[in-house]
Order: sequence, then structure tokens, then C-alpha cells
Amino acid sequence: MKLIQSRIVRSFGVYATANVMNSGISFILLPILTNFLSPSDYGVLFNFSVMINLMIPFVGMNLMASAQVQYLKEYINNKDYLTSGFRLNLILALVFSIVIFFLNKPLSSLTGVPGELILPTRYLRII
Repeated sequence: MKLIQSRIVRSFGVYATANVMNSGISFILLPILTNFLSPSDYGVLFNFSVMINLMIPFVGMNLMASAQVQYLKEYINNKDYLTSGFRLNLILALVFSIVIFFLNKPLSSLTGVPGELILPTRYLRII
């Protein structure tokens, strides 16, 4: 009974449940996607997923993991640390958005993902 109530077992349970749910979403969507997507559409979906997964570490800068480590340190002002981290994430997201705006066509030709998926220009009416 002590083992079930231990902190590490509970943490492992939360981590395992989150990973199962994350993988389960893809598994549940598989019949729907096979019904509506052609094989070439699967390639576009895969390339889009890879492109997003390559950008996430640069934009996110692993703020959540660093916040967990810093939370345990007593001499750190957590409010200032998190505020700085969120500001950095916003600045990086803005920089990546600007880069994607200008490199939309080269990214589209390089990855095979339509430019409308990379940057939905119909929502960006610049007057």
C-alpha cells in the first residue's frame, strides 16, 4: 500500500496516462483519416507534422522543464523567471512567424506542404 501512495509511483502514473492519451488520439483518428485522406495527403500530413515538431524546441525553449527545475530552488524568484520565459517564448514565436511569412514559398517547395497550410494568407489581409 505504501508503494502505491509513493510520490514516484503517482508521478509515473500521471506521465504514463498522459503518454497513452497522446498516442491514443492518433490511434482513434486513424480510421477517420484513412477514410478521408489519400496516400499523397498522408505524405503532406507527415511533412507538416515533422515541420511543426522541428520548430517546437526552438520556439518553446523547454520552458516547462526549466520551470520545474527552478521551482525547487529557493533562491530564485519564480514570478520573474516565468515572466522572462514567457516573454522569450513570445519573441521567438514572433520571429519564427516573420521568418515563415517571408519563406513561405521556399518552405512549401522544400517540404511539399501547400503554402496555404504553412501560412493561411486568407486570414492575413494586409491593407
